[in-house]
Amino acid sequence: MKNALKLIITLGLIAAISGAGLGAFYGYTMPIVEARQMEEMISKGFKEVLPAAESFQAVEGQGELPAGVTQVYEGLDGSGRRIGLAYEAVGNGYGGEVKIAVGIDLGTRSVAGIKVLSHSETPGLGSRIETDTAFLSQFQGKPVDDAFVVGKDVDGITGATVSSVAVTTAVGTTVQPVLAYAGEK
Repeated sequence: MKNALKLIITLGLIAAISGAGLGAFYGYTMPIVEARQMEEMISKGFKEVLPAAESFQAVEGQGELPAGVTQVYEGLDGSGRRIGLAYEAVGNGYGGEVKIAVGIDLGTRSVAGIKVLSHSETPGLGSRIETDTAFLSQFQGKPVDDAFVVGKDVDGITGATVSSVAVTTAVGTTVQPVLAYAGEK
Protein backbone atom coordinates (compact mmCIF):
# COMPACT_ATOMS: atom_id res chain seq x y z
CA MET A 1 0.00 0.00 0.00
CA LYS A 2 2.82 2.38 0.92
CA ASN A 3 4.63 1.55 -2.33
CA ALA A 4 1.49 2.22 -4.40
CA LEU A 5 0.96 5.59 -2.71
CA LYS A 6 4.62 6.47 -3.20
CA LEU A 7 4.37 5.51 -6.88
CA ILE A 8 1.20 7.63 -7.37
CA ILE A 9 2.81 10.67 -5.75
CA THR A 10 6.00 10.23 -7.81
CA LEU A 11 4.05 9.91 -11.07
CA GLY A 12 1.88 12.89 -10.13
CA LEU A 13 4.95 15.06 -9.49
CA ILE A 14 6.55 13.96 -12.77
CA ALA A 15 3.34 14.75 -14.66
CA ALA A 16 3.01 18.17 -12.99
CA ILE A 17 6.64 19.09 -13.70
CA SER A 18 6.36 17.86 -17.30
CA GLY A 19 3.11 19.81 -17.82
CA ALA A 20 4.64 22.98 -16.39
CA GLY A 21 7.71 22.54 -18.59
CA LEU A 22 5.61 22.05 -21.73
CA GLY A 23 3.46 25.05 -20.84
CA ALA A 24 6.52 27.24 -20.35
CA PHE A 25 8.05 26.00 -23.63
CA TYR A 26 4.80 26.69 -25.48
CA GLY A 27 4.59 30.17 -23.97
CA TYR A 28 8.18 30.87 -25.02
CA THR A 29 7.94 29.53 -28.59
CA MET A 30 4.42 30.70 -29.58
CA PRO A 31 5.37 34.37 -30.19
CA ILE A 32 8.29 33.19 -32.35
CA VAL A 33 6.02 30.91 -34.39
CA GLU A 34 3.40 33.65 -34.82
CA ALA A 35 6.06 36.13 -35.94
CA ARG A 36 7.35 33.66 -38.53
CA GLN A 37 3.83 32.98 -39.78
CA MET A 38 3.21 36.71 -40.14
CA GLU A 39 6.52 37.18 -41.91
CA GLU A 40 5.55 34.40 -44.33
CA MET A 41 2.09 35.94 -44.84
CA ILE A 42 3.67 39.28 -45.70
CA SER A 43 6.30 37.86 -48.02
CA LYS A 44 4.11 35.30 -49.80
CA GLY A 45 0.75 37.04 -49.70
CA PHE A 46 0.70 40.74 -48.92
CA LYS A 47 3.82 41.64 -50.90
CA GLU A 48 2.30 39.94 -53.94
CA VAL A 49 -1.10 41.69 -53.71
CA LEU A 50 0.38 45.10 -52.87
CA PRO A 51 3.77 45.09 -54.63
CA ALA A 52 4.33 48.85 -54.35
CA ALA A 53 4.56 48.62 -50.54
CA GLU A 54 8.03 48.64 -49.00
CA SER A 55 6.81 47.51 -45.58
CA PHE A 56 3.64 46.52 -43.75
CA GLN A 57 2.29 47.53 -40.37
CA ALA A 58 -0.75 46.25 -38.49
CA VAL A 59 -3.76 48.57 -38.57
CA GLU A 60 -5.32 49.56 -35.28
CA GLY A 61 -8.75 50.06 -36.76
CA GLN A 62 -11.96 51.64 -35.69
CA GLY A 63 -14.12 49.07 -33.91
CA GLU A 64 -14.00 45.33 -34.55
CA LEU A 65 -12.52 43.64 -37.58
CA PRO A 66 -15.07 43.27 -40.39
CA ALA A 67 -16.77 39.88 -40.76
CA GLY A 68 -14.69 37.47 -42.82
CA VAL A 69 -11.44 39.40 -42.23
CA THR A 70 -8.73 37.98 -39.98
CA GLN A 71 -6.13 40.77 -40.13
CA VAL A 72 -5.55 44.15 -41.80
CA TYR A 73 -2.17 45.73 -42.58
CA GLU A 74 -1.28 49.03 -44.15
CA GLY A 75 1.27 49.05 -46.93
CA LEU A 76 3.83 51.81 -46.55
CA ASP A 77 6.14 53.33 -49.16
CA GLY A 78 9.83 54.07 -48.53
CA SER A 79 9.01 57.29 -46.67
CA GLY A 80 6.45 55.61 -44.36
CA ARG A 81 3.38 56.99 -46.17
CA ARG A 82 0.30 54.73 -46.35
CA ILE A 83 -0.24 53.72 -49.98
CA GLY A 84 -2.54 50.75 -49.58
CA LEU A 85 -4.11 48.12 -47.41
CA ALA A 86 -3.55 44.38 -47.43
CA TYR A 87 -5.69 41.93 -45.56
CA GLU A 88 -6.66 38.30 -45.27
CA ALA A 89 -10.27 37.45 -46.10
CA VAL A 90 -12.03 34.13 -45.62
CA GLY A 91 -14.80 32.81 -47.86
CA ASN A 92 -16.84 29.62 -47.85
CA GLY A 93 -16.05 27.40 -50.82
CA TYR A 94 -17.31 24.01 -51.90
CA GLY A 95 -14.71 22.15 -49.83
CA GLY A 96 -14.50 24.53 -46.87
CA GLU A 97 -12.74 27.78 -46.08
CA VAL A 98 -10.94 29.71 -48.81
CA LYS A 99 -8.33 32.16 -47.46
CA ILE A 100 -7.41 35.05 -49.72
CA ALA A 101 -4.91 37.90 -49.48
CA VAL A 102 -6.38 41.13 -50.88
CA GLY A 103 -4.54 44.35 -51.66
CA ILE A 104 -6.22 47.74 -52.04
CA ASP A 105 -4.47 50.64 -53.79
CA LEU A 106 -5.60 53.75 -51.91
CA GLY A 107 -4.43 56.10 -54.69
CA THR A 108 -6.78 54.61 -57.29
CA ARG A 109 -9.29 53.14 -54.81
CA SER A 110 -9.09 49.83 -56.60
CA VAL A 111 -8.09 46.28 -55.88
CA ALA A 112 -4.33 46.02 -56.40
CA GLY A 113 -4.49 42.23 -56.52
CA ILE A 114 -5.67 39.04 -54.85
CA LYS A 115 -3.98 35.75 -54.07
CA VAL A 116 -5.54 32.53 -52.84
CA LEU A 117 -3.52 31.50 -49.78
CA SER A 118 -5.22 28.23 -48.87
CA HIS A 119 -8.28 26.19 -49.76
CA SER A 120 -9.77 22.68 -49.71
CA GLU A 121 -11.48 22.86 -53.07
CA THR A 122 -11.80 19.92 -55.47
CA PRO A 123 -8.49 19.22 -57.25
CA GLY A 124 -8.68 20.05 -60.95
CA LEU A 125 -11.94 22.01 -60.65
CA GLY A 126 -12.34 24.33 -57.69
CA SER A 127 -8.61 24.36 -57.08
CA ARG A 128 -8.27 26.39 -60.28
CA ILE A 129 -9.15 29.50 -58.23
CA GLU A 130 -5.52 29.42 -57.17
CA THR A 131 -3.93 29.14 -60.62
CA ASP A 132 -6.37 30.47 -63.24
CA THR A 133 -4.72 33.75 -64.21
CA ALA A 134 -7.72 34.88 -66.28
CA PHE A 135 -9.92 34.61 -63.19
CA LEU A 136 -7.45 36.17 -60.74
CA SER A 137 -6.33 39.01 -63.02
CA GLN A 138 -9.84 40.41 -63.46
CA PHE A 139 -9.74 41.64 -59.86
CA GLN A 140 -6.59 43.69 -60.43
CA GLY A 141 -7.54 47.33 -61.00
CA LYS A 142 -11.21 46.68 -60.20
CA PRO A 143 -12.75 49.71 -58.45
CA VAL A 144 -13.71 49.06 -54.83
CA ASP A 145 -17.20 50.37 -55.56
CA ASP A 146 -17.99 47.61 -58.11
CA ALA A 147 -20.56 44.93 -57.34
CA PHE A 148 -18.20 41.90 -57.27
CA VAL A 149 -20.83 39.43 -58.50
CA VAL A 150 -20.00 36.33 -60.55
CA GLY A 151 -21.88 36.49 -63.85
CA LYS A 152 -22.36 40.23 -63.61
CA ASP A 153 -18.97 41.94 -63.36
CA VAL A 154 -16.75 38.92 -62.62
CA ASP A 155 -16.37 35.90 -64.91
CA GLY A 156 -16.38 32.68 -62.92
CA ILE A 157 -14.43 29.53 -63.69
CA THR A 158 -16.41 26.93 -65.65
CA GLY A 159 -17.02 23.90 -63.43
CA ALA A 160 -15.98 25.79 -60.31
CA THR A 161 -18.90 28.12 -59.76
CA VAL A 162 -19.08 27.70 -55.98
CA SER A 163 -15.34 28.28 -55.63
CA SER A 164 -15.47 31.33 -57.94
CA VAL A 165 -18.36 32.75 -55.93
CA ALA A 166 -16.46 32.12 -52.67
CA VAL A 167 -13.48 34.17 -53.83
CA THR A 168 -15.57 36.93 -55.40
CA THR A 169 -17.87 37.22 -52.39
CA ALA A 170 -14.95 37.20 -49.93
CA VAL A 171 -13.39 40.13 -51.79
CA GLY A 172 -16.63 42.01 -52.53
CA THR A 173 -18.09 41.84 -49.04
CA THR A 174 -14.89 42.90 -47.29
CA VAL A 175 -13.39 45.72 -49.39
CA GLN A 176 -15.68 48.52 -48.18
CA PRO A 177 -15.73 47.40 -44.51
CA VAL A 178 -11.90 47.16 -44.48
CA LEU A 179 -11.63 50.70 -45.87
CA ALA A 180 -14.00 51.92 -43.14
CA TYR A 181 -12.12 49.95 -40.46
CA ALA A 182 -8.84 51.57 -41.56
CA GLY A 183 -10.40 55.06 -41.64
CA GLU A 184 -10.25 55.35 -45.44
CA LYS A 185 -13.96 55.62 -46.28
